[in-house]
Amino acid sequence: MKIYWENSFQSFSLIGEGTQQFLQGQTTSNILKATKGEIIRTCALSPNGSIRALLEIKLTDEGANLLVLSGHADSFISNIQAGIFPADKVQFRPIKNI
Repeated sequence: MKIYWENSFQSFSLIGEGTQQFLQGQTTSNILKATKGEIIRTCALSPNGSIRALLEIKLTDEGANLLVLSGHADSFISNIQAGIFPADKVQFRPIKNI
């Protein structure tokens, strides 16, 4: 069997009715116009505009599944967790690495 990827990828879910609105403010894509089941390739930027992570996002009935393809995954995930407030109506759920 031929191995194509030598690394694993971190993934997690955001659950809740505010997921699309939350991701709209965290990524460079127009998440609000995306449809459920659609896979969105996008970037997450730092406050100063540098790329923090390259992502694939799949919208689900519950919220969204996110796969961190490249970048500072641990830092990005920590910032996402720290940036969720009760008013966002979003919950973080870890998923095993892929």
